[in-house]
Amino acid sequence: MMFGALKTRDYRLLWLGQAISHLGDQFHLIALPWLVLTLTHDPFQLGLVLALAGVPRALVMLFGGAFADRHSPRLIMLVSDALRFTISAAIAASLLTGAVHLWMVYALAVSFGIVSGFFMPAAEASLPRLLESEQLEAGNALMMGADQLAQFVGPALAGTVIALFGTAHIGAGQVGSLTGLGVAFAVDAASFAKLKKGATASVAVESIVQPVSNEPVFGNNAIPASGDLQERFERLEATVEELRQQVAALNQKID
Repeated sequence: MMFGALKTRDYRLLWLGQAISHLGDQFHLIALPWLVLTLTHDPFQLGLVLALAGVPRALVMLFGGAFADRHSPRLIMLVSDALRFTISAAIAASLLTGAVHLWMVYALAVSFGIVSGFFMPAAEASLPRLLESEQLEAGNALMMGADQLAQFVGPALAGTVIALFGTAHIGAGQVGSLTGLGVAFAVDAASFAKLKKGATASVAVESIVQPVSNEPVFGNNAIPASGDLQERFERLEATVEELRQQVAALNQKID
């Protein structure tokens, strides 16, 4: 039974934390391009910011899985969430005080991309350490279901929050209020906030075991965290293609 995986306490906490984090991610994904267009009204700048977020993430993921094999996934996830909380809170404070600058958006995109490149393989590596082999399929399905639900609900919630707390109009040379965007980034930051005993919202787990092995990651005894090197290159190609399609779609809408 698919929901049987939720009977495992540590997995249940991780799933709940990831569900909250996925919802916060949708606020980030809506607020970031909205902010760029508010500041610049330039589709090229929007494409550049998306590239600064996507390319570093894809490159770091190539060796992020190897790093997760050598170190505790829980520690990697906790540090990643602490960094993302700090970054999101800082950009939210800048927006709410009216002190935001475009270079801050560039820094936000690059830093989030790098940190996510470490977080995502660590999150994948944690599931086999929490669930029995026969529960892995159900566990992955529940994680994907939480992500899909967040993608369905999150953008509407993010747009509503931005509209309620600030002027949502962009265009005709008018710069809308940044307050709504600041609140959206604050919600994203809250999704990374600590819950208890050092666990963050997306890593609400008290015990994920230490690395499987101290053997070289690419040796015969390796246990890859996110597939082999070819799979990681395929992910890189898919990410770049997705980025290209997003930029093309935005250009079509603007035209």
